[in-house]
Amino acid sequence: MKQAYIFFLAASMFLIAGISIFVTFSSPGHLDSAVGQTLLVTPPSLNLSRVSESATLTSEPYALTILPVTQHIGNRSLPSWGYNGQIPGPLLTVWKGSNHTIVVTNTMPYETTVHWHGLRLENQFDGVPDVTQKPIGPNETFTYQLTFPDAGIFWYHPHIREDYQQEAGLYGMIHVIDETSPHYYPVVLDDIALDANGTVPFYEEVITHAVMGRYGNQYVINGREAYILNVTDSKPIYLAFLNVANVRPFRITIPGAKMTHIEGDLGSLEHEQVIDSFVLAPAERVVVRVEFPAAGTYTLYNDNPLKQTALGTLVVTNPTQLSPNEERTTSGLSALVQPYRSSPPNHTLNLGLDLPNMGHMGAMHVEDRIEWEDTMPMMASITNESVRWTITDAVTKKQNMALQYLWPLGSYQKIRLVNSLESPHPMQHPIHFHGQRFLVLSTNGIPTNSLGWKDTVLVGMGDTVDILLEVSNPGEWMIHCHIAEHLQSGMMSSFIAGDIPAGKNTHAN
Repeated sequence: MKQAYIFFLAASMFLIAGISIFVTFSSPGHLDSAVGQTLLVTPPSLNLSRVSESATLTSEPYALTILPVTQHIGNRSLPSWGYNGQIPGPLLTVWKGSNHTIVVTNTMPYETTVHWHGLRLENQFDGVPDVTQKPIGPNETFTYQLTFPDAGIFWYHPHIREDYQQEAGLYGMIHVIDETSPHYYPVVLDDIALDANGTVPFYEEVITHAVMGRYGNQYVINGREAYILNVTDSKPIYLAFLNVANVRPFRITIPGAKMTHIEGDLGSLEHEQVIDSFVLAPAERVVVRVEFPAAGTYTLYNDNPLKQTALGTLVVTNPTQLSPNEERTTSGLSALVQPYRSSPPNHTLNLGLDLPNMGHMGAMHVEDRIEWEDTMPMMASITNESVRWTITDAVTKKQNMALQYLWPLGSYQKIRLVNSLESPHPMQHPIHFHGQRFLVLSTNGIPTNSLGWKDTVLVGMGDTVDILLEVSNPGEWMIHCHIAEHLQSGMMSSFIAGDIPAGKNTHAN
């Protein structure tokens, strides 16, 4: 019998020495079931659920403390973690071009870091353990000096055991505003996996759901079961969407309302577009302007090809004075990318999976090249001990952390992301580049018709996506899949922008 140490969210509120829970494995990398466990009691004093906090950062250091919090979902009370004792963490509002200090204190019994997702900040504050900083240990603090060069919607989350810590509630949104920014209403989308006993357990030594990722069966919007917004003004509203789920992509619709896509990850699109729906992969952000032709109640849906689920309601008192369907140009990005559209890529990255001794499993119920739901729950027991998701250079064949690029500052790198259907289990991958920004040139040869700066792009099954990466921020940075279980199963590479840091051993090519 192989021994592992299992920890539930309830157990993780405080250190318990010497308590181990035994599990059996039918074969290496397959978790079967617990054969014995010690029940852990959550102290009543840990019920710290709070009214949501927001903060406009000033010149004073801002304290961000990881605290235990009880998340109330229906008739369930779920022991969780939250920045400053809330889920989501505080909504941080800052001015474009400003600099701020944030002091993070970790009260968990586990190491953590904070990654400031999408920010082109100084490398040493990017939050990658053992690359840009040492992990923040239990009862330790770390001071982040943050810069905010771009307007847009950003967010923060751990970069250690994201599958557990982020799922437990450690995430928060950042609004970086300028003089043209409208008032945003945040819509933070998540799902959590529950069973009869509460949260589906996590394990300290292995990552479960390593193939499909941990799809949840309970939606959570802004930390609650449902989203409710009362709209009393006749002016348009602006909804800022962020997907913090481990794996689930969302397809958002508001039937009867007029939605105009105006911003992506890092601010304005080149052309605003009236849309009926949009897809939001893990870590992506979208801002839409929403107008209502009549008073009444409108429903916010996750409307994917397999299932339509109501996420919340918008109660409208006064109809909106509708704007014309004109396309407004806000930037000149088309001229920037034109020389690169037909040029060959500098690098081609193949996205794949190693599943020794398991053959080709294929994918089930796939629409739009996306696994919208967990249609293969029988694979939940497969762990990262037998799974290795890969990023492979098409020329050198180097993979994952053996693959590191060296790119000159000020250069543009055309990168082709290829997600082959020949993988043992084809699946979509949201690919994130740290510390820089890029433009999506094309998908399967079809040019992107409304350019906007991004840091994360969804590469569907069988898709080939060309991006143009602006190398503007020096340091060593990560490239990885933002499905938490895929990241924890190896799907991460790196690059150095500019000169190799002094004293740094590198295998960059």
